[in-house]
Amino acid sequence: MGEVGWPSGPDAEEWNKVASAWFDRADAAHLWVTVWAAGRWWPASYRMAVYRLSGRPGVPPSSGPQAAVAAAHFAVPGALRGVALPSGSFGAGPDGPSSYSNSRPGRPDREYYYENGDDYRSLADRGVQVVRLSFTWERVQRSLDGPLDAAEIARLRTSVAAAHRAGLAVILDVTDAGHITALSDALPDRLDAIVNNAGISVGGPMETVGSDEWRKQLEINVIGQLAVTRAVLPRLRKTRGRIVFISSVNGKLSMPMLGAYAASKFALEAAADAMRMELRPWHIPVIVVEPSQTDTDMWRKADVQLEEALASVSQEHQELYAQHIDGMRRAIPRSQRMAASADGVADTIFRALTERRPRPRYIVGAAPRAQFTMARLLPTRVLDSAIRRQSGITTRS
Repeated sequence: MGEVGWPSGPDAEEWNKVASAWFDRADAAHLWVTVWAAGRWWPASYRMAVYRLSGRPGVPPSSGPQAAVAAAHFAVPGALRGVALPSGSFGAGPDGPSSYSNSRPGRPDREYYYENGDDYRSLADRGVQVVRLSFTWERVQRSLDGPLDAAEIARLRTSVAAAHRAGLAVILDVTDAGHITALSDALPDRLDAIVNNAGISVGGPMETVGSDEWRKQLEINVIGQLAVTRAVLPRLRKTRGRIVFISSVNGKLSMPMLGAYAASKFALEAAADAMRMELRPWHIPVIVVEPSQTDTDMWRKADVQLEEALASVSQEHQELYAQHIDGMRRAIPRSQRMAASADGVADTIFRALTERRPRPRYIVGAAPRAQFTMARLLPTRVLDSAIRRQSGITTRS
């Protein structure tokens, strides 16, 4: 699902033209979209509010100039469209900013809130089909492995139930176990496919990647995707629906400084292989899409992410791995220039979802095909040597 937002103000008409053109392309691709954003507490100066909700019965929301564009594109066959509702994750409200922390998570309905039935009904009346409901996990679980806050869970369940009564689907966060548990209730009865596309990249030498970074890498790239897939399998079994995992060239070919990321993709490929064989009796295709560098935020911000990762690496290790780090810094701009358009990946996913007999794997582009062939044919020592040279790593005497 995509999310889009654009401002009001003196240049609102020009922004609306840009948004209309964007939506035309999203319509053609049948993309699920939420618009940023709707809420009750927006100040008058806030330019990104598509709807200002009242929270009161019989009092309709006020609409920003964005609303006309959004409403014109809500009803697209095969695509859920709606709005983002971030007020459950805010740390400020009518009483002003709060000193947010696990021990000071804010007061419900004063410093944050969840929408009620009046809010949801007013959104449904305007053609909204789905809401992206935000909340902050620290309000549900105040300490790691601590008990869940029953009152907070009750507030969330009340809000989600009110959305369902208004006929709205609810989008929830993949990394939270509580969200995954509630996922079944948020989905329509019929589900034809799931595309698992959540992913992050943890960089750095393997010696310096800590256990917390490993958990984050695997939680999002592997564990969360498999948890969501398990949650929707009963629906897919009824429809003989399809499961698509977005892997990477690094699912078959590991690289220096990207070991944790590659490990997560290797694991995802192995899980998909096992699942494909296990689900064959129910004729549920399990498909892996394998692109190389793609023009997305992950690669656009790769240089920033590398420096953030290196900030936690000791000076000693930065000196030990200086050539590895320099090689990675030189490689990122090359990769960014070589990055393929996301449209090619989207077209491949569309084929995987619509071809009568989908293939188990789709390799996206000529470059990854060459890399896979090289990995398969070259002896390990020769392949290692080629990758080391490309990465700027020389053998120490």
